[in-house]
Amino acid sequence: MGYVQAHEWDHVRKLLDIIDDQGKRMTALLHLGKEYARASLWEQAETIAYTIESGEERATVLSEIADVMVRKNEHERLLHLIQRSWIRAKTREDAIRLLPLVSGLLAIHSEIGLQLSEGFVWANAFLQGKTSPHISL
Repeated sequence: MGYVQAHEWDHVRKLLDIIDDQGKRMTALLHLGKEYARASLWEQAETIAYTIESGEERATVLSEIADVMVRKNEHERLLHLIQRSWIRAKTREDAIRLLPLVSGLLAIHSEIGLQLSEGFVWANAFLQGKTSPHISL
């Protein structure tokens, strides 16, 4: 699948809705999400990613979106994608699967690595009931 014009995506999404086989539908969604990202259709790519039920496959599409954002110097947009993705994470495993989204920012702003690490320590302690959300790092 190459770069498809934005007006063609609606037709493609309608076709996806008629795919009954979950495996084939998942594969099609993965490709569609990646193509949206490559075409810089960020909102559509993210929407597709969040229609994917599997946390692992969702993280794969989100990572592809993040990689494209890094290549296109969309760093602020990437930061917002990371924030939205972690807010939507339902489990610790989901959040861990999303860690690769940060790699592009770490390469550019290595100083956030320590803050990120401290944030995960705090979040883990909070989830275990060992700290208050009002404690600053």
